[in-house]
Amino acid sequence: MADTLMGGVYDAITVDAMSRSSNIPIIAIPGSSYCVGYTAGVMNGRRMTAEMTGSTYGYEQRYENHRLSMLHIAASGAAVLRYGINEACIGKATVEALKILKQVEDFYLDGKRADENAAVADVTSGASRWSLDKSRIRGGIWKYFYDNWNGKVQTRMHALNGDYALGLYNWDPWQNKKWHVRLKDIPEGNWYLTEVTTGKRITMNGRKTWTTAELKKGFVMEIPKIDCRIIKFTRKAIPASGEITLKCEATTAAPYNQYAWRTGGQHDFKQIMIRQQKRPLHLLKLHGKTIVKENTNMKTSTVAVIAAAVTTLTAADFPLTVDFKDVAKAGISAKVENNAIVSKGGYYFGSMQLPALDKNVLFTIKANGKGAKLGIQQFGLDNKRISIPAWTVPVDGAVDVKFIIPASKLKVPSKLFFYSVGKKEISFTAMKAEFTDKTKVDAPKVARKLPAIPIPFKADLNKKQTGVNISGKAANGKITINKGYNIGTITLPITKEALSCSFTMTANDGATLGLVLYDIDNHGRPTKALARYAWGKRLGQAGEKIDFAIPASPKQRLLLLYNTAKKGNIIVESFEIGKLQ
Repeated sequence: MADTLMGGVYDAITVDAMSRSSNIPIIAIPGSSYCVGYTAGVMNGRRMTAEMTGSTYGYEQRYENHRLSMLHIAASGAAVLRYGINEACIGKATVEALKILKQVEDFYLDGKRADENAAVADVTSGASRWSLDKSRIRGGIWKYFYDNWNGKVQTRMHALNGDYALGLYNWDPWQNKKWHVRLKDIPEGNWYLTEVTTGKRITMNGRKTWTTAELKKGFVMEIPKIDCRIIKFTRKAIPASGEITLKCEATTAAPYNQYAWRTGGQHDFKQIMIRQQKRPLHLLKLHGKTIVKENTNMKTSTVAVIAAAVTTLTAADFPLTVDFKDVAKAGISAKVENNAIVSKGGYYFGSMQLPALDKNVLFTIKANGKGAKLGIQQFGLDNKRISIPAWTVPVDGAVDVKFIIPASKLKVPSKLFFYSVGKKEISFTAMKAEFTDKTKVDAPKVARKLPAIPIPFKADLNKKQTGVNISGKAANGKITINKGYNIGTITLPITKEALSCSFTMTANDGATLGLVLYDIDNHGRPTKALARYAWGKRLGQAGEKIDFAIPASPKQRLLLLYNTAKKGNIIVESFEIGKLQ
């Protein structure tokens, strides 16, 4: 079922979907014990890879992930759990999960699913730091499935002999959640509530039982990060040690629809299959060995292909000014046309050999392009370390691209690789490399400072506010946007602390949401996309809450809102931006 690189919420969602569509018993595997698993050798190898590439994986919470995975998969319809105990922490998590499952397995094996009897809404305040997580797996793959498969609020409810068991599963690795829980269709009477994972009784302001009316009104339960709470609702008291005191309270927050992904059209599996079929060819284009042949039909000799006879540079060659009539002497292998290195719309378009150096080196490249983005990657030939001194640098017109490679990354011979990230044409007309005492390029002064929102900020959608420009019709404290692609802009101020953003939105008639954070140029225009918090997102329910975190920055930035479908309506009901707690 699972894979070591995908041991997140999607495991349980997959088991749930399969169990509802088939009577075949499902043997499910928690993500931490499938295939190579979290064995000592594998983890050492991945730690080494992370150190070499500077890109972490985010496996630090293996114990919590394994425990939660076992509990969530079992509640989702698995007949058997298969696992391997490869680490002490996984063994501990397995034993703890089995002790908990022993108390509820009769509900799972002999009871019936009753998810429709529970309405759970997320009432957590503030955004999660998960938006700032740059690890490859936890901050990448696992978060992708969490966002796109409606993993934010996961519940499983079972009924057996007039009693109920409700599981609340929080897959966020950074934030404890507060969820409002209410039951919808249960018999009248008094109910005992017991939280299984802690063994504590849940009392209503100290009273041991809850009435049906109180359960229909609801209560707020806190679920720790990467953990769950399983509540038994029983007619008779069952043994408990200690208590959790909660109060009966209603909420205006809309219940979360954890099954919106099934009907929202987010997942076109035919297109996924087509992309996978094309992937080998795509990888060959990106990383395969390309053989470029000179066009013999050219009337002039302006095109040259530099392939083999590349000069190996030494420290004595620096400072270096590249002669584009003979780039091989500068250690460069690339295609040259009219005394300029050209990408010709390709992705990878050249490389430069660097010797071992003991000083910082400032590179200045005069580049030209139209709507292009330049990427520079460095690869250590001896230590196999990869670093990225520049990436997605806008090249629109004639620009000077500057970056510094510190001496710490030049201790061994290395290669620079040149990429046109957007596969648009880029040309280099001049290049210089010189020693410097600086460790980073001076940031250009921003000539124009935009009116920005204050922090903290709470939107008043009935009137215009500084730093907010959202198109659409305002009424009753909401803005309805019924046309366009770029539908709004929010200007963020300079901030020394990370920000928490919270939007409440609704979409209809096929509208889909995009939320993208941009850097700005000297004229206050968006340039480099810094982060994408939503793209093509279908809001599967009314009043859906969207929370995310934005890192601190010494520069102003723009948060742009899009209707990526260019059809239907997006309704902005509210939004707040404050300091991340």
